[in-house]
Amino acid sequence: IIEEEPTFFTCKELSQVDEAVIRKRVFDDNQKFCLVSERARIIREMAIVLEEKFDSSFLKFVEASDFDCPTLVRMIVENISGFRDEAIYKGEQVFFYKRAQ
Repeated sequence: IIEEEPTFFTCKELSQVDEAVIRKRVFDDNQKFCLVSERARIIREMAIVLEEKFDSSFLKFVEASDFDCPTLVRMIVENISGFRDEAIYKGEQVFFYKRAQ
């Protein structure tokens, strides 16, 4: 993708991707991948956050964490709702941030 269309991975482009684009460009139309619409939503959300808060730069996002992993995970979870793995278990809220890590 990078060689064919280098602008594909810009925040401007990623903020507009949908399931069809992700299936075609990333998964090569392979129907075996599940939750592609959710993946597309998370990509759009991530691109918008980077564009609006970090000058379209993932490096600036990482630098804002001072290169501290727990801080970076917290920032991911706080800024991108698709990475918030939370549930209620026996009346208690449980946090499992596997995807954010």
